[in-house]
Amino acid sequence: MKMNITYRNMREEEHTATRNFLEQLITRHLNPHIESFNPGLRQLHATLEQRKHLYHVSLRLHLPPRKLLVAQAEKDGLRGAIQQAVADLVRQAKRHHARISGREAWKRKRRRERIRKIKAARAPEATPTASHEVMLARLLPRLESYIRHELTYLRANGDLLDDYPTVNDIRDEAFLHLKNEADTHGADEDKLYRMLLKHAVQVLHEEVEKTREHANTVSLESRAAETPTEQAEEMVEEEINEFYQPDEVLHIEDLIPDTHVVTPEQQAEAELLDSSYNLLGSFPILWRRVVILVHREGLTPEDVAQDILRADAETIRKILEHAEAFIQAHLEAKGIAPKPLSSMLKQLPSKT
Repeated sequence: MKMNITYRNMREEEHTATRNFLEQLITRHLNPHIESFNPGLRQLHATLEQRKHLYHVSLRLHLPPRKLLVAQAEKDGLRGAIQQAVADLVRQAKRHHARISGREAWKRKRRRERIRKIKAARAPEATPTASHEVMLARLLPRLESYIRHELTYLRANGDLLDDYPTVNDIRDEAFLHLKNEADTHGADEDKLYRMLLKHAVQVLHEEVEKTREHANTVSLESRAAETPTEQAEEMVEEEINEFYQPDEVLHIEDLIPDTHVVTPEQQAEAELLDSSYNLLGSFPILWRRVVILVHREGLTPEDVAQDILRADAETIRKILEHAEAFIQAHLEAKGIAPKPLSSMLKQLPSKT
């Protein structure tokens, strides 16, 4: 997590010890509640100010999706003010995570009920033949790769939990939906894969909608959150030595020389790919889904429109044009020579 600290009216010799104290509190108390969010999207800005005989602490934490948490405290002791502000931030982070997750409301129990209904609705004529079962078995690893890629972005942006649903959850439900369709008997392998993708996309969409539906609910069965004062008092009990740790820990592997020489061309290519995948994370879900389905899965805009997203083909083509222009412009602004999205995304099909 990126962290910036602004000091006001404080002696410079106090800065290092204060930063160590704050970092240790953040690591111990806050990070466990925000670790599911993409570290690159988490930003903390702290303002520490001495006002006559009081210390004022202000913490601003940016979390996906577009959430700003603000905590402030003022006490006659700097460390006490930091502890109270961190405790308030922890309380807000817990609440934010509970709101976007809604674990208690819909997690495993509702999924099991939904799976039972899907199985019960299957018509006898929808049972796949033996040849289709073989084709489906070949397609599942490819489907899992796509689902894993989508889950990575959805979790990084806070649209889904870090541990639910899993790749297997989405894969199994999509597979059951497909088995219920009677028109699979005449489908070839490409058609079957598009049908699997259609159901996987629909299941992912439903999971995101459920997360948003419960965004403002908190379980009444959960224990009431501690107040910032109560949490700050618990922090005081910790050993002071724990706040002073070396900034870096040397591992044995750090002593082994790197024998793999990366050429400037390879380094530039890696930077291009990393930047492109990071830019995809800033896309709306529909834009990113269209780009991945066309450029990574190798489908045509017409296939995506008709078989998966049930949209107009012209709309899909416009999304592709806008997405290409967006990434090209941002890469050029970074001084990186862009390439077509189709060539970039196909070079790293398993990057998730």
